[in-house]
Amino acid sequence: AVMAKDLSCQEEKRVNLLSPKVRAVYSMSRFEGKTTLEIAEELSIPKRTVEGYLLTGRKVVREYMRQCI
Repeated sequence: AVMAKDLSCQEEKRVNLLSPKVRAVYSMSRFEGKTTLEIAEELSIPKRTVEGYLLTGRKVVREYMRQCI
C-alpha cells in the first residue's frame, strides 16, 4: 500500500510538469475517468487532438514511471 501511494505521488508530480493542455487531457482521462469524446466536448477541441494529447501524456508519464520502478 505504501509503495502504491508513493508511485501515485510520483505520477502526480510528473503530470504536473506536462504542458497545460496535455496535463488537462491526461488528468481528465486518468483521474476523472472521462472518455476522449467527453473531454473534446468539454474543452471544445477536436477528438483527434484529445487523442494526440493523451498519447503524448501517457508516453511521457509511462517512461518516467519506468524509471521509478
